[in-house]
Amino acid sequence: MEKQAFGVSSKAIIDYKLTRYACYLIVQNANQKFEAVGQGQTYFAVQTRKMELTEDKKELKILIDLQMPDIKDFIMAKQLMI
Repeated sequence: MEKQAFGVSSKAIIDYKLTRYACYLIVQNANQKFEAVGQGQTYFAVQTRKMELTEDKKELKILIDLQMPDIKDFIMAKQLMI
């Protein structure tokens, strides 16, 4: 807890540290009338999409790696025939 003095009185301020998931839940369930809520929802939507694209790239690389031995064998067989 932190105390800050303003003028004559001082007020105790409680500082919370939230996980990323907790922030996500709060923003998704907050009132959309507030600009900060809209910005938070946009942020999480963009970050979620980035993660989806990253995962798609990883899956594609795995598929290519799995199929490459077949392609390499095909190329080698074709070269032997020529």
